[in-house]
Amino acid sequence: MGATQCMSECSERWGQTMTFKSFAAMVAASFLTASAASAASYTATSAFNDSYGPHGDGHSLYMHGLSLDFESDGLFTDSGSTASLSGTVSQNGGADGFFVDLSFNSFTTPDPKLELTSNAYASNGGPVDPSTWSFWDLIEGGVSSIIGFGAFSGWDFDVISKPVSEIYAFQSGDGANGKNVGFGLSGWLFLDGRTAFADSVNPCAQPASGMGHICDFNVDLAPVPLPASALLLLGGFAALGGMRRMKQKAA
Repeated sequence: MGATQCMSECSERWGQTMTFKSFAAMVAASFLTASAASAASYTATSAFNDSYGPHGDGHSLYMHGLSLDFESDGLFTDSGSTASLSGTVSQNGGADGFFVDLSFNSFTTPDPKLELTSNAYASNGGPVDPSTWSFWDLIEGGVSSIIGFGAFSGWDFDVISKPVSEIYAFQSGDGANGKNVGFGLSGWLFLDGRTAFADSVNPCAQPASGMGHICDFNVDLAPVPLPASALLLLGGFAALGGMRRMKQKAA
């Protein structure tokens, strides 16, 4: 092989290698970024009972007779020290409902709220270990809110921890949604009306004493899928690798 031919072919192969390596690096970076972004992000959907769930089910948010489901935008994010729950819960095919926007700080002192049957828990030989759960202190003072729309327009509330003693908090983990042993989240709440009208229709008002009406979230959590853009890049990575092998065989 002459020097000129060698330089030409070597340059071409070097360029192909660098193109492949550059693309591989881009794919790897995209994959890692997407994984990091989605690792602590979960879709939130209504929780249903399994054989360990003894209470009413099939809702994301229950407010004293109002049973509401998260639409496709239900999202729980967990950064370790903070968390959030957001999305739209609705009735009647989405025409009437509430915008949910809750913020939390990590909490270490509450007791776990054990709502499954007793044989669900590890202390009784079951699959659920509450010591693995995460606990979340609701950020109040107007930060966390539930805002009505449709038939619930004007039902605008600040969200308050229930009970106010914070013996319990919102909790996430396997079996934490109070309905099944899957990964999920639950929490009790009071509501504080932002207007006199909202106070007059409040289904979850804090009573002078006692626990008041049943108002709580019970959701299943599932990891947010890898973004489509990252999947396309991974597909391109595989295709480029195949082309490279074909060229090597042809050479």
